[in-house]
Amino acid sequence: MDKKAQKNQALINAEARIAALEAELKAARQLAPEHTSNTTALADAESWLRRIIIKLFDKDDAATLKDALGALGAFLDVDECILARVHETDLSVQLFWQKQPDPQRLRNLAQINLTHMPDAHKKMLQGKARIDNDVRGGGYANANAEKLISHLGIGAYITVPVLHHGRLHSFLAVLQRDKPRHWHANDIHVAETFGTVLTLALSRQQAKLDLSTSQERFQNAMAATRDGIWEWNLLSHEVYLSDGFYRMLGFEPHEFPPSLENLTKVIHPDERPWLEKFITIGNSTRKFKHSGSTREVRFQHKDGSTIWCFVRAKFTHVDNQNLPIRIVGVNSDISKFKAVQEELSIAKTLADSANQAKSEFLARMSHEIRTPMNAIIGMGHLLSDTRLNRDQKDYLTNIDQAANALLSLINEILDFSKIEAGTIVLEHTHFDLADTLNKLAKKTAPIAEKKGLEVLFHMAPEVPHFLKGDALRLRQALLNIIDNAIKFTEKGEIQVNISSAENNKDYVALRFEIRDSGIGMSPQQISELFTPFMQVDGSSRRRFGGSGLGLTVSKHLIELMHGTIAVTSDVNKGSVFTLTARFGHSQIGSIPMRDKSQRLRHLNTLVVDDNKAARQILTNLATHLELNVSAVGSAQEAYDLLKQADQTGSNPFDLVLMDYRMPHIDGLTASHVIKNECQLSHIPAIILVSAHHRDEVFKIENSACVENFISKPISQSHLFDAIAEVFGDSVFETDKDRIPAEKIAETLDNCHILLAEDNIVNQKVAVGILKKMNVKVTVANNGQEAIEHLNSNPCNTFDAILMDMEMPEIDGYDATRMIRAGQHCATIPIIAMTAHAMRGDKERCLQAGMDGYITKPAKPDLLYHTLANFIQKQISQQKHTG
Repeated sequence: MDKKAQKNQALINAEARIAALEAELKAARQLAPEHTSNTTALADAESWLRRIIIKLFDKDDAATLKDALGALGAFLDVDECILARVHETDLSVQLFWQKQPDPQRLRNLAQINLTHMPDAHKKMLQGKARIDNDVRGGGYANANAEKLISHLGIGAYITVPVLHHGRLHSFLAVLQRDKPRHWHANDIHVAETFGTVLTLALSRQQAKLDLSTSQERFQNAMAATRDGIWEWNLLSHEVYLSDGFYRMLGFEPHEFPPSLENLTKVIHPDERPWLEKFITIGNSTRKFKHSGSTREVRFQHKDGSTIWCFVRAKFTHVDNQNLPIRIVGVNSDISKFKAVQEELSIAKTLADSANQAKSEFLARMSHEIRTPMNAIIGMGHLLSDTRLNRDQKDYLTNIDQAANALLSLINEILDFSKIEAGTIVLEHTHFDLADTLNKLAKKTAPIAEKKGLEVLFHMAPEVPHFLKGDALRLRQALLNIIDNAIKFTEKGEIQVNISSAENNKDYVALRFEIRDSGIGMSPQQISELFTPFMQVDGSSRRRFGGSGLGLTVSKHLIELMHGTIAVTSDVNKGSVFTLTARFGHSQIGSIPMRDKSQRLRHLNTLVVDDNKAARQILTNLATHLELNVSAVGSAQEAYDLLKQADQTGSNPFDLVLMDYRMPHIDGLTASHVIKNECQLSHIPAIILVSAHHRDEVFKIENSACVENFISKPISQSHLFDAIAEVFGDSVFETDKDRIPAEKIAETLDNCHILLAEDNIVNQKVAVGILKKMNVKVTVANNGQEAIEHLNSNPCNTFDAILMDMEMPEIDGYDATRMIRAGQHCATIPIIAMTAHAMRGDKERCLQAGMDGYITKPAKPDLLYHTLANFIQKQISQQKHTG
């Protein structure tokens, strides 16, 4: 309810009260003559209330209110009148009148609270008046009340509650001092009516004060703000413009009367079509799409300049059809911001041009420098093949090292310039992760060995060997971090652990952890680690060289691979770099697939390595191949354990995985002792594990004592293949699948094979191998031709099909599915032949309906054995069904 409605309601209540008094007056006049005095009193009350109400509603300032309270006291012939505001149990006197002014008495009255008059408080909460004709005779609520009221000398009183929104707001009290008084009904009616009207007058006074304060605040805000405020009435088309609006455009209010026409004139010509469209919508349908909007609009200043304004507009009122009828807006001057924005745009364009020029310069200069550097390095290699004395060789080595270091620096600068220019694009090609790590190991091992360090690589068994991505950039990112680890590590080892972070149908996410035992870093050094050209030790006496770009380049490369890089480190305790990167699934590979067999699981294997971390890595790989593994940390421990197992006779060792580089007794010496001096009845096979190249190791005299060699880093697949080469392929086959060697030639003699192969060289190789066993071969150049050959001949024409996987028109997978789905020769043995394989490819072949799987280049014995196996099975099945 608004203030005007409240005022009308109060008048209605007051008039209703007066009407009630008039009714009582009329009734009193009809009574006996002895009641004439009561009738006169009612008439006087009626007349007095009319005068007071008119006076209060005509003028309700503080003086008028106080005069009205005094008039009430005089009319009722009481000593004091009080209007008090209620705050829970406390009271605050708003108006006070005394017949005999006494300031001290007012201070004493202010000490009264509602706990001193509980009955009156209860009545007030119920909306009823409380009448006490004799305060002393009626008793007191408590001792404090008795003391205070007796001191004040209150003899009788009336309290009238004033409710606001149903709650106790204030009350009116009329007091008689020192003696009792009998209060008449008209006294109570006058007090109640007066209290209601007086409270309404006070409320009006407060409302006027609040409105005045609000208006003052609004005017102050308008004077202080730099924004321009406007309002548009969509029905009357009246427009309001604030003083700030005029100031913003340089006008005085009298120069620019507010109207839509004048508003259109100060809008920039390019903005007027938008405003006219907006006005058209407002004048017609008023169906705006939004309740408010923002827009940057240009205005024309009085001096002819352009003012950019950020305009915020909102609809504030709607009619009964929920259509807007008024819109209010605020214009903020953003001209300076737009000027700065334009300057920044120009500066950015200039900076981009300068950056582009710098990148082009770096690229051009790196090319110009790289060309003679390649010549220097190349000539150095040629010179190294000539006869040189020791000093000359030393000089040449220094030249080669310096040239390669400079070339590496040039490459880093070029990569950094590409990163800044955003021109690095990653390749998405198939690659072998194990091969990538092997190249990385060969690159870092010589540097590490010079410092007496070892770089250990461990790829978890669940990590896919073959991925799709940029192997070169991955190797570059890892190499920068591993080089740093070697640079800042004086003793110990660097561990590179690769594990699977996520593997779903869309991508494979790998986690690379590079852990060193070097000098470590402080939190401040870590925070600046990836800043270009920053060094961990940036002083002029720094011990460690470098451009400070390697880690910056690595970070950007990893981010391009949708990965992250994080660092944890403690000073003098080493650092751990953790990288993640995403790769696509690969459908090709280069490592042959073989099946693990029951015989492989029974190989008793001894791991010998002095390095605890390397020993654990090798043990884990062997355990995942289901070998029975034991591990020791020295050659002497290996001798003792081998002798002990050999003497018991129950579980002698079949295989020793021997580290080459060990203190006291190296791996080759230990292998010679095991084979020739330990006097073992069951001599195990030995596979040597080393970070050195095979040629370097096998130049040594004792190299004949080992059966095979594996270069670090070792993957599960490499270990698997090394064991296969030592024990023969038969170790991976079950007895039930084997066909006696003497029956292979007999089974294949005069067989007819359909070869589906698109490569002419591979066709000739396969035909040549098969003809040695008197096998007849029909060649199909693709899957479509293979199907046509099969369907155009009787079912017993071909004994088996050798199917290439990747062929034009119809590949091996689809051709196999079509043959299996057909009615002609659907059960013929089909053996897959492909140059590439990865884990999962064999399953794909079997799912397509193939019977076997051979990788290229196929070993003749394996090809003969596989074909003979499946042909013999087919013959046996035909005899059984026939």
